[in-house]
Amino acid sequence: YGVCMTAGLAVFHFVAEGEFSAILTMSVIMQCLAVVLLLLQSHSSGSAAGISARALGLEALALVCRLSSTLWLNGYLPV
Repeated sequence: YGVCMTAGLAVFHFVAEGEFSAILTMSVIMQCLAVVLLLLQSHSSGSAAGISARALGLEALALVCRLSSTLWLNGYLPV
């Protein structure tokens, strides 16, 4: 949790310079943390009971599409 919070605050202060639109990026960071925590839970328990693989795959695809518009495309530019 600490690493994710530190990364989020670093993005907010250093990359986005405290702009309100950085909250969108921080929300994606939190969603990535949720996916990683689900992965760790299923790996440590040795079972993925109750976790839909298709739903996780769609969530990962949605995050990749969302972030792609800010990383290498000019689709969404927070100003």
